Amino acid sequence: MSACWRLSVAHDFPSRMTTARTVLRKVSIEDAAAWKSFNNLIVKRMATEGLSWPPVPSIVYARNELLHYLQEWERGTRYVYMIVDKSTGAVVGDFHIKSIDRRRKRAEFGHALHPRLWGTGVTHETLDALKRAASRRGYLLWASVEEGNIRSWRSLENHGATFKGTRAMQTAGVRKRMRIYELR
Repeated sequence: MSACWRLSVAHDFPSRMTTARTVLRKVSIEDAAAWKSFNNLIVKRMATEGLSWPPVPSIVYARNELLHYLQEWERGTRYVYMIVDKSTGAVVGDFHIKSIDRRRKRAEFGHALHPRLWGTGVTHETLDALKRAASRRGYLLWASVEEGNIRSWRSLENHGATFKGTRAMQTAGVRKRMRIYELR
């Protein structure tokens, strides 16, 4: 008799969460087209504000990125959630929990949301859900936000995140001045 063993990773965060208007669920490869679409809409919107956002050049690129995120999920090194609008079923954003420090119980987060939902409170709902999940597991969430991305860091401040200072960081191969926040 042979047994098949599969290495299982104890995950730090749940695979699904809900808010009043959205469902946050584990990323899947089928999300590639929607992920490409909302990210490229963010590229256009950020450009009008003099900011940059990494474009998603093709569906193949999108699938490869999502496949990488799924592998990281299985290893427990990053958790990527798709933000799905409950009323339409459409993917409208993503939320990443990354740079997980299990010893210090800290994890960095980042998110992207379809521009048509900016300023609607969906980000705050998402942050509440993630904050509850992190708190249940004893984690403190933190974020780094490009200094020029005023909309994003003001949203964090309005949500009660604590500004910890600025730091020069490397993002997408470019050194940028970042504002650091903790979300308790």
